[in-house]
Amino acid sequence: MIGKSIQEKRKALGLTQSQLAELLGVTAPAVNRWEKDLSYPDANLLAPLARALKTDLNALFSFYDSLSDKERELVVDHARNMLLTSTDAEALSYIEETLKSNLSDGLLFKDMAGMLHGMHFFREAADPYIYLDKIAAYYERALILLPEQSDSIAYSLMSVYAELGKIEKAEEAFSLISDAKINKAWAYIELLYSVQRYDEAIPAIKQSILRCAVDLSSKLDLLRDAYKKINDNKLSDMAGEKSEQLRSLFGFWTGFSLMSDLTNSIASQDIDLETAKLKEFVNLDTRGKGLSDDPLFKEVSLGGILKESASTADLMADIMVALKKKQEK
Repeated sequence: MIGKSIQEKRKALGLTQSQLAELLGVTAPAVNRWEKDLSYPDANLLAPLARALKTDLNALFSFYDSLSDKERELVVDHARNMLLTSTDAEALSYIEETLKSNLSDGLLFKDMAGMLHGMHFFREAADPYIYLDKIAAYYERALILLPEQSDSIAYSLMSVYAELGKIEKAEEAFSLISDAKINKAWAYIELLYSVQRYDEAIPAIKQSILRCAVDLSSKLDLLRDAYKKINDNKLSDMAGEKSEQLRSLFGFWTGFSLMSDLTNSIASQDIDLETAKLKEFVNLDTRGKGLSDDPLFKEVSLGGILKESASTADLMADIMVALKKKQEK
């Protein structure tokens, strides 16, 4: 419907109905009626409306019907086969003509871009930038037509622009990513890597890996304690062993194992064991200790993971101060 097309493109640009109305010299209620398909823009407003929504009349009013999923799959497969059996010029010409005939089919633009991106890695073109320029243009078009998929499209677009060396465009695409569907912190690490800022990417990658390892270890401990609660000691021990193996694999600071033992004693409601483990835990030498003794991760602390400018030792020392106070009461 025309109204839905106007509404989607307006929202994709972050415009309110009032703002769009002001650009066109009409009232906000008029725009509201268009979007509900209760009335239609006057003929003399069609071109200004398309310009205001940064699109064209074909896409705005869907003069071209979108392909079915099966038709789209066949078209993309044919384009892929042409890239493998024909020249770049012939294949890209076919793709261009197909897209021109389906200007409102956002999924076709996205799928073609994705297919070309994959072929870019597996097939050596005479000029690889031909691929990348086309891919970027198709993702840009898909971004306009598919605002509901902006996170995933912007994520792919960021990668393409980074490979093209267009850093500002890559950062612009990154800014469109929300944390709702994409891990934006990891996306930024990938951006750093793609633009060859390895000195910044490496410590960030290490922190991310350790963050995942700590999180997985904590979840295994929780699983261990849950099984302990229902008296399934066999599976409880298995979960505990896997958590210990993980901490050993990454060379975690010994305080993590003691912390695990402490929570296990609490879960088992063994007061004597809890008291002994608590005493052992609070007397740990923590200052100056890192999160991991592994050579690959030795210099990485929890600073930037849980608390700015805090080493693993500083964080654990704060916890221990609180525990000691509790123990003294």
